[in-house]
Amino acid sequence: TRQDYWRRTAFTEEQWVGLRRHVEDRGLCFLSSPFSVQAAQMLMRVGVAAWKIASGEVGNGPLIELVARTGLPVLLSTGMSPVSEIDAAVERLTPFGVDITVLQCTSAYPCPPERMGLNLLKFFRDRYGCEVGLSDHSGRIYAGLAAVTLGAKVLEVHVTLSRECFGPDVGASLTTCELRQLV
Repeated sequence: TRQDYWRRTAFTEEQWVGLRRHVEDRGLCFLSSPFSVQAAQMLMRVGVAAWKIASGEVGNGPLIELVARTGLPVLLSTGMSPVSEIDAAVERLTPFGVDITVLQCTSAYPCPPERMGLNLLKFFRDRYGCEVGLSDHSGRIYAGLAAVTLGAKVLEVHVTLSRECFGPDVGASLTTCELRQLV
């Protein structure tokens, strides 16, 4: 079954701890996107610096409330959500006093320039009174550069070692060289 497959292929908690240590040894902040309350509980034990709520989980009230209770910053991706659902998620987070960054995201892989929605950065900043960022699936550095000029404080990108690699995210990813340019 699908559930058995995920159990067999998922990282163990010990592997997650090793990944966190690897990230921290390189001076980076470890975070992850939990897709269930159980995954968030495991990540709480492992230790994360912040939470990323994937766009498909914005309507997951129990998950949002659980991560909010930790007091850690929350990056809220918006790609699959209408404004009413984003409003509800921000309302759930606000009473906990967590730092919220709303990420403009268009769930298209790769995302063409005309669908990036950079105009929404100001909309989200004004509507929620918080920091904003871009979850970029364009596979190029230009949307990220433009987003920063528009006040984005966070950029999320996918990275591939080579455009010749196989996988569903390769076309929406930056190469490691492009990531260096963007940074």
